[in-house]
Amino acid sequence: MADAVKEPVQSLSSWWRVAAIVTMAAGFAVLILLTVKAYQNAPPIPEKFVDPAGTVVFTADDVIAGQQIFLKHGLMDNGTIWGHGAYLGPDFSAQSLHILALDLADRIARERLSRGYADLTPEEKAAVDGAVALDLKANRYDPASRTLALPAGAAESFNGLVEYWTRYFDKPERNGGLARETVSDPRELHQLTAFFAWTAWASAALRPGTSHSYTNNFPYDPLAGNTPTAGALIFSALSLVFLLGGTAAVLLAFGKFDYLGWHRRAAVAARAAVLPVSDAQRATLKFMAIAALLFFGQTLIGGGVAHYRADPGSFYGIDLARLLPSNLLRTWHLQLAILWIATAYVGGALFVGGCSLVASPPDNGAPLICCSPLSSWSSSAACSASGPGSFNGWATPGSGSATRAGNILRSAASGRYCSPSASSSGSACCGAPWRRLGMIQSGAVSSLSS
Repeated sequence: MADAVKEPVQSLSSWWRVAAIVTMAAGFAVLILLTVKAYQNAPPIPEKFVDPAGTVVFTADDVIAGQQIFLKHGLMDNGTIWGHGAYLGPDFSAQSLHILALDLADRIARERLSRGYADLTPEEKAAVDGAVALDLKANRYDPASRTLALPAGAAESFNGLVEYWTRYFDKPERNGGLARETVSDPRELHQLTAFFAWTAWASAALRPGTSHSYTNNFPYDPLAGNTPTAGALIFSALSLVFLLGGTAAVLLAFGKFDYLGWHRRAAVAARAAVLPVSDAQRATLKFMAIAALLFFGQTLIGGGVAHYRADPGSFYGIDLARLLPSNLLRTWHLQLAILWIATAYVGGALFVGGCSLVASPPDNGAPLICCSPLSSWSSSAACSASGPGSFNGWATPGSGSATRAGNILRSAASGRYCSPSASSSGSACCGAPWRRLGMIQSGAVSSLSS
């Protein structure tokens, strides 16, 4: 046994280093490519949206201010924009597009057939549907004047859209558990609706030089002419093939070639298996305890989020939306998931690292005992930074500096910087160095289809 212990120990295969470098290089190359394409192919934000009479319905400043309002109230944790966000509420872009399409269909039906859209026969509806799709697919944006010509009745349709979203934000039972009158200021509602209307336009209008919209015909809405494209189906299938094929290739290589992975002499491995647990490894139990508490908290909060889907109006007679609205609970739910996984990963890595040593290291558990409370503190700080004051603007009591910093980061991510006074008043922000990007969060998806 003693002779066996003296045999050299094989270190981690050099192939793992090569694989890690290649994977990191390829991953960052794809991310950089998607970022560049997102900037290049982002749909434009017209300076003016005008009806056939030349009346300005809303402007680019309204769209950008509306996006800031969307972020300020945490609406990404209620509904989605182009499929990105939460699913307690609707996809705001899809719902706005469908409302505008129905309004246009009713207008065309009354003009051509003197009846409402709901009263038409299937054959008549098919003809009107085609006219609606042609109208919404037509891209009337003029890059020279940066003006978008809207169809007839656009002003009335936009006002109806404002009324719809006003009713939506009025009561928790209508919006998946948001606080009552989350957005109630008429100016904010106008600007927020302008943002939604712009996303609806980009969802339907044809990208110049293609046969699909800026978002590759997403969301699906046959009335608006949005049906899946061949490219979307092909690349969706290819992504699944590459995922399964890549996983199979990694497992095949690891199982077939014995020079991959961590290899050790059998005798050394047997001796290492009976090594006593070190103080450092015992200290990692504190990480696991913190991870367990975070996971338990995430589970409870997840139950609250699930309840909002089943009964958003009340929580066993308690007005939970007033105390803990759904967008806040979902923010905590996501943050706690990241935090407990990271904490468990660190603790597990430290424990397994101790098992790989041939001899037990000296007592080094004290540093880990000191470090483990940092995980708990960071978890509390992350959740408190998105506390009840976070979705109520800049000057809300209890929002704290962390919340204000978060608002600055969210504003910077949108390509604009807003001062506290501008954000709280709902006014247009100062400066737009990246206006063309249009605060696109799914522009990468759109760019791949171009």
